[in-house]
Amino acid sequence: MKFGKNLACLSIPEWKVYNIDYNDLKKTIRRITESDQPQPSLRLLHQKFVENFDYVNLFLVTKTGELHRKLNMYKTDFELVLQSSDDDPASKYHKLVPFHYHVINDIFATVKKLTKYIMLQKIALKKIFKKLAKHYPDSAKSRHFIAVLSHYLHSNPQSFINFDLSPLTSQITTLLEEIERETKNLHLSLHRKFLYASPRGGKTASHGTTDSHASQVSDESSVYENVQVDYNVDQLAKFDLVSLLKKNFALHSLLPKDKTSKSDLALSIDVFLNLQKFKGSSKVSVIYLTKSSDDADPSYIISHEHQPSSILIAHTGGLRKYSYCCLPNHVVDGLLQYMLADNEQAQIKAENLLTEYLVSHEVTSMTKLTINAVVCDNLSPSLKMVSDRTRYFLHKNASQQHDMSQHEFESVTSSLTNESNAAPDVTNAPSTVDTRDYEDSFYMLHDENIFTSREVAPRISFDVTDMDPFPFDKLSIHSNGTNLYDFIESLSTNITGNQLSVKYRPISLKKLPVKIQNFLRNSLVHPFKNFRMYDYMRSCYYNHIPLEPNNHYSRILNINLFKNYEDIEYVNNQNNYDESLIQDKSRVILSRQKSYTSLQHMYGPDPTSVSPKTKDVDDGNMHSVQPSHSFDAEYVQRMQDLSALDNIGDDDDENYYWYLQNSGDVDDSFLNNVILSVIRSRLRLLKSFRVLRRFSYSSKEKSLLDNEHGNVSRYDSLDEEASFFNEENDYQARFVHDYDTTLSFIYFTLCFTSLFISGINFGIIFGILRLQQEDLQLSDANNAFVFIMLVFGFLFALIFSMISINLNLQRIRHSPATHSGIIWAGFLVVTASIMWTIVMMFT
Repeated sequence: MKFGKNLACLSIPEWKVYNIDYNDLKKTIRRITESDQPQPSLRLLHQKFVENFDYVNLFLVTKTGELHRKLNMYKTDFELVLQSSDDDPASKYHKLVPFHYHVINDIFATVKKLTKYIMLQKIALKKIFKKLAKHYPDSAKSRHFIAVLSHYLHSNPQSFINFDLSPLTSQITTLLEEIERETKNLHLSLHRKFLYASPRGGKTASHGTTDSHASQVSDESSVYENVQVDYNVDQLAKFDLVSLLKKNFALHSLLPKDKTSKSDLALSIDVFLNLQKFKGSSKVSVIYLTKSSDDADPSYIISHEHQPSSILIAHTGGLRKYSYCCLPNHVVDGLLQYMLADNEQAQIKAENLLTEYLVSHEVTSMTKLTINAVVCDNLSPSLKMVSDRTRYFLHKNASQQHDMSQHEFESVTSSLTNESNAAPDVTNAPSTVDTRDYEDSFYMLHDENIFTSREVAPRISFDVTDMDPFPFDKLSIHSNGTNLYDFIESLSTNITGNQLSVKYRPISLKKLPVKIQNFLRNSLVHPFKNFRMYDYMRSCYYNHIPLEPNNHYSRILNINLFKNYEDIEYVNNQNNYDESLIQDKSRVILSRQKSYTSLQHMYGPDPTSVSPKTKDVDDGNMHSVQPSHSFDAEYVQRMQDLSALDNIGDDDDENYYWYLQNSGDVDDSFLNNVILSVIRSRLRLLKSFRVLRRFSYSSKEKSLLDNEHGNVSRYDSLDEEASFFNEENDYQARFVHDYDTTLSFIYFTLCFTSLFISGINFGIIFGILRLQQEDLQLSDANNAFVFIMLVFGFLFALIFSMISINLNLQRIRHSPATHSGIIWAGFLVVTASIMWTIVMMFT
């Protein structure tokens, strides 16, 4: 594939004119390299490169300036709402919800596009530099030319090479956290109000639900409950200890290390996935203790910066496999000095320090066992890793716990609305909301700025000056859930050239928590089977050959994690996935507004209650304020861009095709794969007729629709159902229909084929019997092939009929009575013909 031909398709459609002019630069390089001069001049090429760089840099500065201004505007509006003198929480809640939506769809979506835009410019620049170095006759001059241009880019802090979106992303995250916090506080007050209040025509809600809110534990305490160990150590050490020793299954993923990718990934984790961050980032040091480089299971010393103690984990074998303890850092330093001592005097000094600690402190038997295992096995520090570690925690039912107030509030809204004979809330939970319980919680360790070394100092140190940088970041997911084990077993990774290809069974991914699914589907995340930093370091420093060839450092160091960005199909799938995430997030926000609107219509101004009063400016009289009606016009005006969401599903066949590619609604079996292939083939065939479908509405019909819905927006209020609310369910219903239709075509084909074969056999046998009645004897020896064909014909007819019955039972929806009647009638006909043949042959 030519990158220049695909550049327009790979780029952001509305920004493709701002890309580096790759094709023009390539033509200029070709014209220079094909000239007759032995050393052609590069002045014109240098000027074109600088013009392209300045063009891209100016676009980035302009776009980020626009985003900063929008963000400041939303901050100002948000502060004005908080400082409003209106004491009604319902009105404030009504005003705050749209802020979350606007920040997500107006700013965050643009930042996501910016990260992809910057990534594409970097790839284009790398490829054009490579082309110049390859074809220019003087390699030294071309290298100098590239070095000058690289210096021009790196010396400019605003160039796309150095462009850092992290300040903008951190401001977005902070603003969203503030909006979410204030919204939850107002939501809780509304929830309590509507639970305890007795609405007109309704019943008083039970107090048990409110008590459940009071009994909820905080996020941090929830994590603490699940990481308790026998030793009083810091919570960070507990988290790492549980992740390494208490969880049986671990999935490791490689992540890009550049600033742009980090910003994109941070936004995805903090905004879309809302993974619970455990404290903040901290520097961690891991020292591996081994007998030799052949040790497959090392012991560990895990230390955290600014913490007074470290965790010592010793590999003991047996059922326990590991023992562990917590030791002060000065004792760990003494242990390192003991293991690294090059003379007997230093070893005795370190041994006395350990003995003094064991005698002067009350230590458990586990601590003694751990130290004895390290000392008696003659272990020595062989490898060291230092990284910045961030920890995320996902409880096995965290999505239900964290969103309990929202779900309960909407359920109360739905029930009260039904009791009041109002329109029920028909929105369904989006795909980003998990509604299932899992076997176990998930502990995630995100390691950044990883450095490795084979030189270990006789003390705990976090200095990385003389250490080797690891070219990627790493994220590990630890759990005891068998669903994670099934996914790891189905996972296969292969390095071909410098590209990492990842394959897995979609059904195994579908069984994981929704947040884990969305994280692993991110284009920046590359799951790597059986990857361990210890194995990488062994192969790097001791030339140890891993059992898995892909885990050798010579292959890992050459991986290009951005190679997939050159594949059009991959980029299109990722764009569709990102749009679906934004759509799901918008649907959650709009569902909150819809819930509030339902309550607002149901709870009108109560004549027995006291309404908020304001002073009329004209006549000075006091009158009641109804924020629900006064805010409608303003709200509709500010939500005009909601009409753009209707356009997300315009290309319905494309989105449905993506749904088939990524959904795991059916198991990975031969029958299901055949049916899915048939459905995809039909969709690909219909793609050629998509242009005709775009003109299905005439301009007159469109004008009539516009007049019907008004000129303000595509739909007048949030009470009307947006077309994308149930889009995923529509796709699922369409998939069920297509699946059952294709399956019915197959089992009807088999049924009628069995009847056709039985009919032919019946005709042949009937003809033979008629010949025998006319006293014409047929020789069995001369007609043996005929009898064999008859036997196989009836056998296949019976098999096809039984398969058709089995396939009829495999439908997703209940089989219609007519289908079952036809299938069973065909089976009875085939069976009757076989029985009649057997009777006639023996009589």
